[in-house]
Amino acid sequence: MIDILIADDSDGKTAHITNLISEILPAKDKNVRHAKTVASAVALLRQTSFDLLIVDLNIPLRDDEAPRADGGLRLIKALQQQREMHRPTHVIGLTAYAELLAQSAEAFKDDLWHVVQYSDDSTDWMDQVSRKLIYIAETKTASAQHYQTDIAIVTALHSVELESVLKLDGSWEQVLMDGDATIYHSGMFQRGDRKLKVVAAAAFEMGMPATTALSMKMISAFRPRHLAMTGICAGVKGQFGDILIADHSWDYGSGKSRLAEQGASIFLPAPSQIQIEPILKSKFSNFLMDQSVLRAIQSRWTGHHSPNKLSARMGPIASGAAVLENKALIDEIVSHNRKVIGVEMETYGLFSAARACREPRPLAMSIKSICDFGDATKDDRYQEYAAFTSAQFLYEFALSHLC
Repeated sequence: MIDILIADDSDGKTAHITNLISEILPAKDKNVRHAKTVASAVALLRQTSFDLLIVDLNIPLRDDEAPRADGGLRLIKALQQQREMHRPTHVIGLTAYAELLAQSAEAFKDDLWHVVQYSDDSTDWMDQVSRKLIYIAETKTASAQHYQTDIAIVTALHSVELESVLKLDGSWEQVLMDGDATIYHSGMFQRGDRKLKVVAAAAFEMGMPATTALSMKMISAFRPRHLAMTGICAGVKGQFGDILIADHSWDYGSGKSRLAEQGASIFLPAPSQIQIEPILKSKFSNFLMDQSVLRAIQSRWTGHHSPNKLSARMGPIASGAAVLENKALIDEIVSHNRKVIGVEMETYGLFSAARACREPRPLAMSIKSICDFGDATKDDRYQEYAAFTSAQFLYEFALSHLC
């Protein structure tokens, strides 16, 4: 069954869209709902997880109000910001106004959604909507609704990071796939009657693009319930080896650069934040209450450079395109979000892949440990210890809360 919501106050256009859907999808395979205002659409989105939302950009906010040019855009922003609404798998914006199309394109682009020019005199919009409907029908099969793996683990580096994961008790075996240069490692986390099927791999290089690409490959090939990243990062405060869990992440390089007076360049941040799912956040909060886990992890470390007491905390982690040895830049990132606990290069890419992939989507998490503080004293002494605490924490959390 394909669930579709049409948010449009025009009876004529709604009928046009409904007729198009009926031409593509059999009656038994679809459930089409209608909303004439933003408020009624929000109410339905809180109740139902839709496969497709088709929204008119010029729509009233409430009953007995005139259509607003920003009505559809307000609904889109509410979807992006309010976790109590079910985010549709696909979203198409429709508008007959070219200026609204231009104004709203960026907001739709942030989530890989689409906005289309509508016209009674053109079939272009019909072709685009038809292709989307066919794609949804073809991909929403029974096999696609089942997870095949419990956890897919992504690291940015083979050295130190993936090595620490493969040292976990998992009975690892290499997995090679035709036409894919990545070497995957399949294993099983087990403690008593608790078992988790896991797969792990390292990206071909550091950074968000490589992490996003690997994440999408692993999601497609292994269909994991959870997508996890472990490894090292720069901390804002704390001790080497401290474990940082991202409750949300963003690309700190996202924004606009413009010229100010006297030709100076000014960067205006415009981050699009992605939060972890509330159920995961709740599980982490519960797990962090047990300090004995951290003591056990630290007791297993047999190498050098171990601080006196290991700690773990959850908070915002910023991602960017560069390895930082610049305390001033970290201070600038913190000035835009004073709760930042860490800075690194990949988490936002991992979260983006989990959000943009086809169903069934995994729940994404990033667990990284402090190996430096992004300043001029940065060196590699604590990388191995940080990678160790990160991997160990995932192992303990998974067997405790993901079985």
